[in-house]
Parts: sequence; C-alpha cells; structure tokens
Amino acid sequence: MSSSTEVQRAYRRSTWAPLRNPLVRALWLGTLASNLGTWVHDMCASWMMTGLRPQPVMQSLIQVAITAPMFVLALPAGALADLFDRRRFLIVTQSFMLVVAALMAAIALSGHMTAGRLVAGTACLAIGTALNSPAWHSLLPTLVARPNLPAAITVNGLALSLGRALGPAVAGLLLTYAQPGWGFALNAASFTGVLITLLWWRPKPPRPSGVRAERFLSALRVGLAHVRHSPRMRNAFLRCATFTAGSQALWALLALHVRVSLGLKGAHYGGMVGLFGLGAVLSSTFLLPRWRERWSLNRIVDVHWLGFTVALATLALTPATLFGLAFPAMFLAGGCSICILSCFHVAVQSLAPAWVRARAMSVFLFSYFAAASGGAALWGWAAQGLGLRWGMMAGALFLLSTLPFSAWVPVRSGEDLDLFPSNHWPEPEPKLEFEPEDGPVLVTVEYFVAEENRDEFRRRMAVIRTQRLGNGVLRWGLFEDLEQPGAFREVYLEESWSAHLRQHERVTAYEAQEAAKAYRLHEGPEMPRVAHLLMCGP
Repeated sequence: MSSSTEVQRAYRRSTWAPLRNPLVRALWLGTLASNLGTWVHDMCASWMMTGLRPQPVMQSLIQVAITAPMFVLALPAGALADLFDRRRFLIVTQSFMLVVAALMAAIALSGHMTAGRLVAGTACLAIGTALNSPAWHSLLPTLVARPNLPAAITVNGLALSLGRALGPAVAGLLLTYAQPGWGFALNAASFTGVLITLLWWRPKPPRPSGVRAERFLSALRVGLAHVRHSPRMRNAFLRCATFTAGSQALWALLALHVRVSLGLKGAHYGGMVGLFGLGAVLSSTFLLPRWRERWSLNRIVDVHWLGFTVALATLALTPATLFGLAFPAMFLAGGCSICILSCFHVAVQSLAPAWVRARAMSVFLFSYFAAASGGAALWGWAAQGLGLRWGMMAGALFLLSTLPFSAWVPVRSGEDLDLFPSNHWPEPEPKLEFEPEDGPVLVTVEYFVAEENRDEFRRRMAVIRTQRLGNGVLRWGLFEDLEQPGAFREVYLEESWSAHLRQHERVTAYEAQEAAKAYRLHEGPEMPRVAHLLMCGP
C-alpha cells in the first residue's frame, strides 16, 4: 500500500474522529433531526404559499421572513451568548421554536392558514433561529481539540447536508400524500432531540475570571471591533455575503420556477432539493477532505464558486421539455455549495479566540443572512419584471462577475495561529482605591528605539495597534518625542479598569509573539515602562 493512500485513509478517519466523543455525537444527531425538520418546514411553507398567493414577490417574501430576523438579531444574540450560560440560553430558544412550530401545525391542519399567518409564523421561527445560532455554532470549538476543528466542521456540515437531502424527500411525500401542515408538525417534533441533548449535557463550570463580566453594549462594540481589525475575518465575511446574495436567486425562485416554468409538481420539487442535499453529502464526505489536502481554502472556494454558477445558469435556462436537466444541476449546486460554506466556517471559527467566538459567529451569520435577505428580495423583484428564468440568470451573472475579486479578497483560515491566551502580562498593582468600573483608563508604554530601527518599529507597532483595537480599546496612538528622537510613547484608552483587566486575559500567544518583535527593538536599560492613569477630572 502506498504512503499517499495511507495518508488519505488516515485523513478520512480523522474526519470522523469527532463523533467518538459521546456529547459531539449526541449534538450531531440533534443537529441532523432539527435541520431535517427545518427543511421540511421551509419547503412546505414555500409550496403552501404557491397555493395561497402564487406571485414571485410573495414567494420571495417567505425567504425574506426566514432570513431577515438574522439580519436584525444576529449581533445582539452573539453578545448574549458570550455573556450568559450558553446551555440555558439554548434551552430557552429551542423551547420557543418548538412552541411556534406546534402552533403553525395546529393552524394549518385546522384549515385556517393564510398568507399573512404563514409569513408571520415563519418569521417567528426565524427569530428563534437568529437567537439560537451564534451560541449553537460557538459550541463546537469548545468540544473538540483544535487540530480536529476542520474535521468537526465537516462532520457538522454533513449533518446539515443530510437534513437537506432527507428533508425534501420527506416534504415531497407529505406534499404528495398529505398536506403541508404535517410538515410543520414534524418540525415541532424535531426540536425535541436537541432539547433532550441539552438537558442531558452538564458542562463543567467555566474557570472564574476575577474580572467583572462585560456589559451588553460594551460586549457588542468589542465584538464588532474584533472583526473589523481582523483582515482574514473581514475577507471571509465579504466573500460569504457575496456568494450568499447571488445564490439566493436559487432559493427565492426555485419553488415557483418548478411549478410555473417547468410545469412540475411538489414531488419533483422535493426531488430536486433532495438531490441538492445528496450532492452536498457526497461532496463533503468524499471530495472535500481530498481538496483540503491539495488546495488552499481560497482555491476550493473559487473552483466551487464557478461550479455553482454553472449549475444556477443551467437551471435557469432549462426548458420545460428538457426538465430532466434541472436535476443534475441541483446535484452539482449542492456539492459546490457545501464546499464553499464549509470553507467559510473553517476560516471564521479557526480565527476567533474563545472569548469572542460567539460574537464572531454572530457577525458571520449577520453578513450571511443580511445578504440572503437582500438577495431574496432583489431576485424576487428582478423576476417580477424580467420573468422567472431571467431572475435566476441574473443571480448567475452576478456570481460570475464577482469571482475575479478572490485575488484581492482571499479566504484564509487561522489554523496557523496560536489563539490560546498567553497570560504573559504582569498583573498591575494600583495603589489608589477605586471601583473596577471607574474609567476611562489611559495606558501609556514608553519605548526607546535606535535611529536605524525607527521605521521598522513603527511598522511593528501598526500590528500592535490592530491587536489592541481588536481586543477592545477605545482609542490608540503612537507618539514620538520631538526633542528626543527615538523616544516613543504608546497611548491607548480603555472604557474602565475592568475593561483593561479583560485586555490582559484576551491577549493570545500569537499576539504575544507578534508584539515581541516590536518589544525587541526597545533599547532602554529596563523593560518598557507602563503607566495606568485613571481619569479624575470633568
């Protein structure tokens, strides 16, 4: 047996390794059940709307109802998930979604469902999803070792893909032999699996910090600042939003396209979406691990971006007489989509330190659903004026035109970065008495740098600026003494003394390594002098 074959088999084994953990396995099964129910609900809701109000704008409104709450609530939900006990928070959100799904099932099965109630109920479920998602996505990195994170994300994506593959098949059967209300009932039942897992799980209490917890608005601001000052995260968010906006031409118009343009029935619609999920399952299981061995994340995204564009254009241009072409196009779209989204997830989750992980995921989800909501509305409006086929084709042309920007906005992971806390800053010992929330606090650091190292020092300090701002400081500046060239003073402002102590806890080993490159240029007789000043004037 060749060594390359052994490596590939070892990699495939490692892909499934996270499921050896009983908790990860239970959460995986809960994710599968919940995602299956969600897909059944979304398909039943979209198909029901074609009977209640068969108009492109109303059809796209279902997609807007699914995505818009995430646009509004993702950022606050991420801050809440980082501030409160995530397990209890998830139990509340899952219970809320169970109740809403059960009410929708009762209304639909009793024959009292209207277009307005359908949109409102779908929006309420989406509100629960928006509150739930940042906390749910931030759990995975805490349950697996860092080297296994890409494998864990792939396996989690597989659960989503299986739900996408099985959900449409189940929905197709319900739409053919029963009615959409039973799909809503199945969705309600699917939440019980996740709830049981969360009630069974008893995580270890977190290590006490000794620093007061952040306030909500401060946590929200710091989360946004961290993303803003992380170039790799910004790239992942921008590429994800661009792809999502274009790909919504598929989901916003598919149900009506199948029914009106192709003249097919609900079973065909379910079969197409099922093939999308099947393509995702096979791609994530057999192809994506191999692509990761050979290609960078950015190349994987580019290749599959082009593949999805071809699939969407094929679906848009397929005539009713050749409707069979739509099925392999959906299969290809599913295989490409899962590879792209998995790469985005790996990038974001591997770049976020533990203290800000839920907030980073909330910004990621915000960008995803903001683009999905805007894209769904845009392509629905385009189809209203241009027709269904050209509405979908416009999405394909948008994706094709944005693909070349990958050269300037590459997708990179953080697997090469050590993001564990360094804990290398000495604890300050203030002599004055004050409250931890008093502030603002001004921190100054004095450096003495040789003439020949001044330019390099300023370049190194630009990296430190990004670190400080990303970890929550309000303002940062570097000043040089006009009367003593080479004497520099770093100055930054913190909200309070507690905020400064949190800064101590947040510095990662990677940030410490980068900062050391600047500190080594200091030539004073002692280490750089640090001073902490508390504002005491008006």
